[in-house]
This record gives sequence, structure tokens and C-alpha cells, in this order.
Amino acid sequence: MTIERMGQLKNMLESSGWLILNTIAGNDRYLPNLYERIEESDHIVWGVKNIKSNLELKLEFYFVSGLGERTNDLKSVFHCTETLSGNKLYFSKQNSECWKKELPDFVRLLGEG
Repeated sequence: MTIERMGQLKNMLESSGWLILNTIAGNDRYLPNLYERIEESDHIVWGVKNIKSNLELKLEFYFVSGLGERTNDLKSVFHCTETLSGNKLYFSKQNSECWKKELPDFVRLLGEG
């Protein structure tokens, strides 16, 4: 995953009526103020809320290193999971047809499961 893809996900969520809830003060190097990252954690959590239905969900992004050691490199995040349904968005190449199709599909299906 790259900062650009994370930004595309954020923009798609917002344009589809979702708010990112856990806006916190800080200056993380990935996307400042847009997600909660607990020190020494192996994942990032975004809380999101649909402005029409008031449905609240969590999106989890797990860091995965090749050898099992801890990492906080955003490039090691391969997918995002919506915790209610278990639906996943895999971070394929940013300009690939797969990414262009799967990003809007994932956002459209949030909360369905």
C-alpha cells in the first residue's frame, strides 16, 4: 500500500457519505490526523460512520513483514478489512484495472454482509 492509495480510499469513503471518526491530533508520516495507530501495534484502525444511516464500522489495516518481525512500513499493508462483514480490499497497483474496480466495490458494500 502507498500513501496515495490510502488517500484514494479516504476520498472514496468521504464522497460516498462516510466520515472518518477517529480524527486525532498528531503528525503521523502516513496520513496525519486520519487514523489511530497505537504504539507497538501491528495494525491501523479507522472508525467510519455513514452520514445517512449512522452505521459505524471499523476498517483495519495490518502490517505484515516477510519474516514475522515488527514493521510500521506502510508498504507492508496488503489489505484493509471491514470488521463487521469481513470484506477485504486488497491494495493492488494504484493504476491497475483491478484497483479501479475493487476500490468503489469495497466502499459500496460497506456494512452489507
